[in-house]
Amino acid sequence: MEKLMGSKTSLRTAIDEEFLKEVQINEDLMELREYLKRYKELGVSAEEMMEYLVSLRDSCVAEAFEDKLLELMDIVSGFCSPSLRVW
Repeated sequence: MEKLMGSKTSLRTAIDEEFLKEVQINEDLMELREYLKRYKELGVSAEEMMEYLVSLRDSCVAEAFEDKLLELMDIVSGFCSPSLRVW
């Protein structure tokens, strides 16, 4: 996790650490979606967010963590219910 924070995969350091912790421990997709909304409010594009999630996925080892990242990637890409879309 520290490696990611110090690399160029970091989007907005202010929320990156909090987001990484929540993705690892939080099972509520709707709460995790709130982080996507915060990133958007900070000016992060869907493309930047997708690249960030891909970089996190490339470095993860836990299947549950990867599953949550894939679900978040679906939301970022718009491959979800219209009511869940963020971008």
